[in-house]
Amino acid sequence: MPEEKPEKYYLNEEPVDALVVYCSDPRFQKAFRHFLKNELGIKNPAPLSLGGSIHPFGQRAEFMENFQMLRQQIKFFLEEGKISRVVIINHDDCQWYKKFKGEISSAAIQQKMIRDLLSAAEYITDNFSVKVETYFARLNGKEIIFEEVIE
Repeated sequence: MPEEKPEKYYLNEEPVDALVVYCSDPRFQKAFRHFLKNELGIKNPAPLSLGGSIHPFGQRAEFMENFQMLRQQIKFFLEEGKISRVVIINHDDCQWYKKFKGEISSAAIQQKMIRDLLSAAEYITDNFSVKVETYFARLNGKEIIFEEVIE
């Protein structure tokens, strides 16, 4: 039996069309990718995926190191990558937010997540010449519905 050759992988040299910041929750990854590509037309994103997505922007005092790290990564991508579009997504049932918010209602957590989206968008637009879009992924049973968050 002949030895199978491994599949070859190639460097993607297409230009990045958006910096995308979203939660690393594995339950949402397929929906995020589909939404970015099929709804927003983003074919080659630079993803920043971390627990709680943009949460350090809303909790700078408690998570200053996280805020500084995320801010530096965003700055790097926007300045070095010459990216002019940023998409930020938070989602329902985020375990990261639940862990750090304690025993408060789901509605209060959701309000906090939306404030954090808007805070991050304001910071980014104030410091960089980019378009920022914010979205909240809501659960409707097991279906995920993306809604734009506008101040």
